[in-house]
Amino acid sequence: MGKPVSITWQSFVDDGICETQNAAGAGPLVINGIFSSGGIATFDSVSRTVSISSVNNLSARTFVVNGTLNGAFQTSTVFPGPNNDTVDTVELFDTVTSVTINGAGNAIQVGSGSEGRTHWVLCDYYRTVFNMGLQCVVTGTIDYSFIATMDNIETIGSDEPTVFVPVTQMDTETGDAFAQFQIPARYVAMQINSSDDDGSLVATFLQQGVT
Repeated sequence: MGKPVSITWQSFVDDGICETQNAAGAGPLVINGIFSSGGIATFDSVSRTVSISSVNNLSARTFVVNGTLNGAFQTSTVFPGPNNDTVDTVELFDTVTSVTINGAGNAIQVGSGSEGRTHWVLCDYYRTVFNMGLQCVVTGTIDYSFIATMDNIETIGSDEPTVFVPVTQMDTETGDAFAQFQIPARYVAMQINSSDDDGSLVATFLQQGVT
């Protein structure tokens, strides 16, 4: 990495994957939100949870979300529906390829969740001197942490790596921050611990050092 890498975390959109729709019975929902193209929803340069909302009681229904994480690795999760509220997956997704329900339900929305992380940024760990500048500029209400790992993201599949939070100035931070990171690592990212519907940030990573 010889140039700044900037990644934007957008505030969540309740119907960004599936706009409000009714299901007459068990089957797939139509992926037609603003993140969708050709029946697949894609989060631009971030991995995030998926939210399902309804003004009705769908707690007796089961939803299955399929997609990808860490590139093209397949991932899936099964969880109960909302009860006049919003429920989020625990798992993160880069893309959502299908959302299915096991029975009828009305006024269903599927969107981007309030937690996740930027895509992993590969460090140049062959440099003699490792030195990275970090900047986050936030809007609205958001809580984030800088994370780093020695794990190889290209080989762990859809699993999450072992991560550490090595920079005090960016540990559960809620405002703008500028910091330095000097411990050699394989990958780094900004983790979004929580965010409101107005919460967004722009994270910038710049690595320098002697090659």
